[in-house]
Amino acid sequence: MNLDILNSIRHYIMIAESGSFKDAAHKLNISPSVLTRSIQALEAYLNTPLIIRTTRSLKLTTAGLTYLESVRQIITTLDKANSAIKKLHQIKPYGTINLSMPGIMQGEPHIGFFAKFSRAYPDIILNINNNMSPFQLINNQADIVISEFNINDKQFNREILYSINKRVFAAPKYLEQYGKPSTINDLQQHNCLLYAPASPAGIWEFAKRTKVKIKSNYRVESGVSIIPAAVAGIGLIWVEEDLVKAEVAEGKLVPIDIKPGVYSCLLNLYYLPTAYTGIVRLLIDEIIKYFSDYQNIQRLLKL
Repeated sequence: MNLDILNSIRHYIMIAESGSFKDAAHKLNISPSVLTRSIQALEAYLNTPLIIRTTRSLKLTTAGLTYLESVRQIITTLDKANSAIKKLHQIKPYGTINLSMPGIMQGEPHIGFFAKFSRAYPDIILNINNNMSPFQLINNQADIVISEFNINDKQFNREILYSINKRVFAAPKYLEQYGKPSTINDLQQHNCLLYAPASPAGIWEFAKRTKVKIKSNYRVESGVSIIPAAVAGIGLIWVEEDLVKAEVAEGKLVPIDIKPGVYSCLLNLYYLPTAYTGIVRLLIDEIIKYFSDYQNIQRLLKL
């Protein structure tokens, strides 16, 4: 059944309830001739006359009476369904999303995304922790995990957000006092500020899968606090280049060239296939779009 026939059924019900074509046409805000053609199309579709019309009156045929009773129920049910769907779309998304991600993402430049999301969806609560293990998903400790860990497991889906370039940075006053390391082994002679969720075993992993066990007397669970600590001269940090652009530009931190070079890793988003619904799906889609746009902007800035 197409929409034209559905409209004709509504027209037919209005005629039956109004008792005349003229009154029905007025209520429907259409011309009597348009209404007449609509009923003719419905009768042709059914191959059955529904209305007996004279110059003074009209009455429904036996088939017309039977048809009226049935289509009234159908149209009532359809209108209720349409109304319910419209109300559903009018309901603002709400609920709680448990999100695990590096604390370093809770500062510039990425905090702007979460601020925008919170303004757009004020009834969604983001419950954030810094544990980056995707296996939180399995025991329902997280709905979404953003992590540098590269884990391929059939239990959850993985989306690659973008490639991160990590380097070692230090404050000028730290380097003046302790000197500048030039190799990975030199790091063992320095105090390295440890972001525990990203390096739970106290190991920094560089290019070509080169690892070093670092010495640290300053460990944090939030990546946001590790940058000010480095600026204060407490020790070296190993972070994404984009996150300390402002500090480097202001001379508060300087990059250190450690052989064998800058380490590139992937930032991944993990979620359970069964969780890709509702507000969780909404946030996943928004995050993926944000990082796609962010990566494109970074490429343009480097041209």
